[in-house]
Amino acid sequence: MNVAKARLQSVGESDVLMVQRFDRDHTENGYLRIGLVSGLTVLDCSDSPLDRARWSYPLLADNLRRWSDKPQADCAELFMRMVFNAAVTNNDDHPRNHALLRRQKGWRLSPAYDLVPTPMVSLERRDLALTVGDFGRTASIYNLLSQAGHFGLSEEEARGKIDRIVEVVQHWRDSFFECGVSANDIEYIASAMLPDCFFFETRPDA
Repeated sequence: MNVAKARLQSVGESDVLMVQRFDRDHTENGYLRIGLVSGLTVLDCSDSPLDRARWSYPLLADNLRRWSDKPQADCAELFMRMVFNAAVTNNDDHPRNHALLRRQKGWRLSPAYDLVPTPMVSLERRDLALTVGDFGRTASIYNLLSQAGHFGLSEEEARGKIDRIVEVVQHWRDSFFECGVSANDIEYIASAMLPDCFFFETRPDA
């Protein structure tokens, strides 16, 4: 996945997350502002509950075909981000947390940002903010695969990308330890990572 560059910076007794802005380029004459539109613009919707029907990954992928200079690559990238959000229970994936950048040849999906796992108790079902597939916002494999075609992927290709995300995420504890995350914080976030319901191949009530 293409993600925003970030690092932790110690400031006094606190750690501050420093995220490099991707909507600016440094030039000899200062910083050049790059055009950016949020997913709300791409989906032609608003934050209003009345527009929630358009909060949709498949619909966003459909619109990427009109907006993106490289729609095949951006649709595949969007699918991986959807899978990652499902795998780590990032349910703050609303349209403002997706964006396109204006490049010389056209619009491209911006680096991923604001990816925050959310600990939850339920193991039977997790929902994302955007519609995932045929079964609404449910963050399970059967739903992630249900509309893979909207992302330009066959079921086999989609499963391969899911497997890649799972392979990385399952080592999350080691990565957190290496980054200096405390044992207490690791346990606090554990319920967000790869919950049992993520791996459901069919609906539990089917």
